[in-house]
Amino acid sequence: MVEACEHGNLLIPSGSTSASIRGSARRTGGYDHRIIRTAGAADKRLDAQVEAFDKVRGLEAKAPEHIAGLGGRLDSVTARLPEGRRRSRSRSETKLT
Repeated sequence: MVEACEHGNLLIPSGSTSASIRGSARRTGGYDHRIIRTAGAADKRLDAQVEAFDKVRGLEAKAPEHIAGLGGRLDSVTARLPEGRRRSRSRSETKLT
């Protein structure tokens, strides 16, 4: 069984004595607390990016549909090119006169 330590979020096995915990902390030089702080900071940074990750996952999931629709969009744009070019030339000629 594991329980929260009085020194923060460090989890220790039930039945451990205070002396054994203090001795363990001396042997590890406090690395356990640094590891927990570092992991906590990394967790917060990842939590801050959840929305961005979800957005990318959504794009990935919809990629096949999006790609399938590109052909129709390309055809539509290609069909409009002659009219767009005509309008562009017409505007250029109007500005010159």
